[in-house]
Amino acid sequence: MEFHRLGYPIFLWGVFVLSAAARRSTMARNLVLLLASYAFYAFADPRYLALLFGVTAVSFFGAPAIAPGRPGARRAKLAALVAFELSGLVFFKYWDFAAGSFNLLADSIGKEPLLPLLRVGAVVGISFYTFQAIGYLVDVYRGEVEPEREAVPFALFVDSSRRSSRGRSAARRSSSRNGRRPRPPAKTKYPPGSS
Repeated sequence: MEFHRLGYPIFLWGVFVLSAAARRSTMARNLVLLLASYAFYAFADPRYLALLFGVTAVSFFGAPAIAPGRPGARRAKLAALVAFELSGLVFFKYWDFAAGSFNLLADSIGKEPLLPLLRVGAVVGISFYTFQAIGYLVDVYRGEVEPEREAVPFALFVDSSRRSSRGRSAARRSSSRNGRRPRPPAKTKYPPGSS
């Protein structure tokens, strides 16, 4: 969806209306925002939604296996999860480069090109949400956050570019609260600046 086309403000207005209608339920509002985010992402190319779903699912279902206190080789499981998450990034961003370089090398020694060029377009946000998911897995492994139990807030955390300017740790803390606002600071009997 292009920002300068009429469809974008109509889409944005629709998301605003639906989000306002769902304001009393955090789960409903998160679901509206997640579906709107997926719809916006699908306008670029609907085929890439499978990649986003895969990254989200691997992190969501894999995190409990690497949490502290779990039996088994947690480090090996973390390495496998990170490798799986990175495989999509490497494939979509670097396949054509690697295949082209390999075919050029083969051509220089008189061989036929062996690897096909897939001409896969750049996937919007693939690096962001892949590293968002990997950061979450590492934080779960270290015991800094508990594995998320609710799929919708977690999927919104992985997909949400609105958190990119706040940094990984702020987004991680927000996700660990299941999308709820942070608690206000505890009130003390002393007014500010009276120490």
